[in-house]
Amino acid sequence: MAELEGSQKPQHEGYLWPSADYDRQLAAVRDMIGQSIYLVLLKPTDINLAVTLESTPVTLLEVVDFPAPDPARRLYPHMLILSDGRGINLGHIARLSHKQAFNPQAEQIIYQQDALLQQLLFQERRLSPQTIQRTSRVQLGRILGKAEPRRLD
Repeated sequence: MAELEGSQKPQHEGYLWPSADYDRQLAAVRDMIGQSIYLVLLKPTDINLAVTLESTPVTLLEVVDFPAPDPARRLYPHMLILSDGRGINLGHIARLSHKQAFNPQAEQIIYQQDALLQQLLFQERRLSPQTIQRTSRVQLGRILGKAEPRRLD
């Protein structure tokens, strides 16, 4: 797979594009071809991010290059072909583990998006009238087909 051009690959830390550890983890995923794995999937929607921890193992059949990676849509340069017929892009996988589905030990984790998990799942949340108002305005604008307001963070 050709290296992404500098203009396509974000350079700042914490961006939701493959981490600096991506290549090492990808090699570990490839080593699991033919073996059972457990998935933790990310399912982004317009209003939330669902996380699904699957309790049934699937066999990893192949790791293939994805022809159209796109950081804006969380489409990474590789996808997995699974024994249940699914093909899942690595950008939609939060964690892969073997031998244990829930709370795996560090040595059982094959692939994990640490920055994403920390930033979106484990970070402390603050619910306030301001955050509710901001989220409601954005969602209402999307429903009505209006442009999203500019962020003032």
